[in-house]
Amino acid sequence: ALEFIERAMEYRRDSFDLAKEHGELKVKVLKKRIAKADKLEDSERANVVEVELKAFEIEFSKSLLTFRPGDAQLRLNLAKRLLRSGDHDAAITELQQVTSDPRSERDARFFLGQAFHAKGFADLARKEFLQALQEGARLDERGKEILYNLASIAEAAGEVDEARSYYMQVFEVDISYRDVAQKMEGFK
Repeated sequence: ALEFIERAMEYRRDSFDLAKEHGELKVKVLKKRIAKADKLEDSERANVVEVELKAFEIEFSKSLLTFRPGDAQLRLNLAKRLLRSGDHDAAITELQQVTSDPRSERDARFFLGQAFHAKGFADLARKEFLQALQEGARLDERGKEILYNLASIAEAAGEVDEARSYYMQVFEVDISYRDVAQKMEGFK
């Protein structure tokens, strides 16, 4: 199937749908290679293919953006892949472009917070997490993750009361979330 799409792409290089289908199939092929290497207990080969997969996913995301540069969801997907690869600066650049789209602002701010935190900018991370929290008043999985991150930042800064407050908000709705129950026990 991958070969068929690659041939079709030679004739229709301007097709977003073909490019998307090609990329998705190639990702599946690479994931199958990783699974096969794991099954054969060839961790070295699995690691090599995993690096190849991450690099391909980033290039794939960038290629889709050439078709639709204003698509916030495509840009958000690229940013997440850049974050996973450890390229925080490139991810921040992409995420900053997405924060103006109301449909993806909450996720963009959340991932911006993660990127800033990974770079050691706890104050900027906190600001982005707080804005992400305001964007979604509901306490869904993303909300709990945001509160947990805020608590971790406050705890690392020695701000015990603030950390406890954030952990408590998660604890109130989901006692089994990560290690929040243990964290609350530590604040007794």
